[in-house]
Amino acid sequence: MYNLDLKSTLLKTINQLAFLVFLLVGKQVEASDWKVEWKNTEAFIENKGQFSYTRENGDEIEIVYAVDNGQQMIYFTKQGVLYHFRKVNRKTREDRERERATMAKTQQPLPTHEKKPNITAETDEIFIAFTNSNNSVSLLAENQRADYFHYTTEIGKGINNVRGYEKLIYKNLYPNIDLEYTFHAKGGLKYAFIVHTGGDANDIKLQYFGSEDIKIVDKNIHIATRFGNIEDRNLVAFYGKNPTQKIDSRFIVNDNTVSFELASYNKNEPIVIDPWVVTPLF
Repeated sequence: MYNLDLKSTLLKTINQLAFLVFLLVGKQVEASDWKVEWKNTEAFIENKGQFSYTRENGDEIEIVYAVDNGQQMIYFTKQGVLYHFRKVNRKTREDRERERATMAKTQQPLPTHEKKPNITAETDEIFIAFTNSNNSVSLLAENQRADYFHYTTEIGKGINNVRGYEKLIYKNLYPNIDLEYTFHAKGGLKYAFIVHTGGDANDIKLQYFGSEDIKIVDKNIHIATRFGNIEDRNLVAFYGKNPTQKIDSRFIVNDNTVSFELASYNKNEPIVIDPWVVTPLF
């Protein structure tokens, strides 16, 4: 009996000490100046079956890689790039009380959770098609990240050890033209068309579907979505072997198609056409 009492006393003492440590650590954390900053995932994630998407027109796209930022998804296919936006709206307590008061005044049935969910979602999509591009283009990824991604599908299947990369390359998207995607240091995506010797920059045509308002504002492209603009900014063109040697360039918009107009340049030298894409954030 004595041994049992001793064990019980020791266990109580250990628990009390553990609780005191918890309180002390908690106070230190509470008093600290720690900040948690959300940052979008900067990775082109391979698709091992965790990504699937059917467009609003019913077409199912074949996703090869994706940038997964939750409410903003960017899907990369061999035919083009799709931006899917999803904004979740949650009703506040005040919203729900105001709605019930209005319904009561008009003698309408009070909403139930099933009829009037407290969470709704708005969506929008923009698809950028590579017009008249190479159907046999190779989509390659480089600079694998050290971490991995893990997903669970709707049916509960785990998809683990999914790789992410820092660069995506459309090899020979147009004859002697590659397209590279990377992440911009200030947010958003950088894309660059690498026009090799023998390539023609006039072949590049980006056709936008899903927006009725595509225009040039202060030399930048604005593509309207219901959540704000996708913007192609800071267009520069330069010689690949000498980045300091710039080539005058500008965006051209014709209906829903964007192309590039370049000043005369040496066709025997590779050049780079290099904009920066910024998307609406929630």
